[in-house]
Amino acid sequence: MYLDNDRAGEQCRDSILKIFPEADDRSNEYFPHQDLNDFLISQEEKTLENKLEKNQTAIHEPEGNRNIYRRKR
Repeated sequence: MYLDNDRAGEQCRDSILKIFPEADDRSNEYFPHQDLNDFLISQEEKTLENKLEKNQTAIHEPEGNRNIYRRKR
């Protein structure tokens, strides 16, 4: 189960586990986020930030290192 980490989600989880004791609660995998969607969005934002940081590093390389693979004419 991937329910919200709030009171309503906890109540729903408890009700489901009473009826289906073999059910598996996975909401702790994305805690402290409100729900799975919030967690996934935060992961995407981290990925984008990392890509942006790598681009900034490449843009600010010293001039001498930029075109080391160009043929001389």
